[in-house]
Amino acid sequence: MRLKLIALCLLSLLVAACTDPKGEAESVIRRYDAALIKAFGSGSSDPLKDVVGKKELRKIGTLIEYKGIAGLVLESQLLSLATDSCSKTGDDAMEATTTERWKYFDRSIKVGGAPGKTIESEMKLKYFLKREGGAWKVDKVEGISQKTLDQKN
Repeated sequence: MRLKLIALCLLSLLVAACTDPKGEAESVIRRYDAALIKAFGSGSSDPLKDVVGKKELRKIGTLIEYKGIAGLVLESQLLSLATDSCSKTGDDAMEATTTERWKYFDRSIKVGGAPGKTIESEMKLKYFLKREGGAWKVDKVEGISQKTLDQKN
């Protein structure tokens, strides 16, 4: 009986040690998307610092600055996310493709400024993920396709 209990415990540890790359990648991407929403909505790239690599942070920071110069912030909402594929490309690297549905509009930071058109779109994206300092981060994002679904205002 004791031997069975030990074997069961070892099996449980082994199963727990095996990670699901697709689930892990989706978790990283969801954290990235949540931080992206905060960053664009606040006009600051600070929320992204723990979830993206340096090059991606610079790229997004430039976009946020551009919006700020225009007197705008981007208000966005992730409506759905599906991880279509995921593969480990090394011990500390993964690639994942997603289909994401977003709703967004530009909001003027000037008093009395009218909001931009609300756009709903479906995007297919490819994420390149790297483990840095023990944590998974989005190293790069490439757009595969984008389809506008609805426009309002």
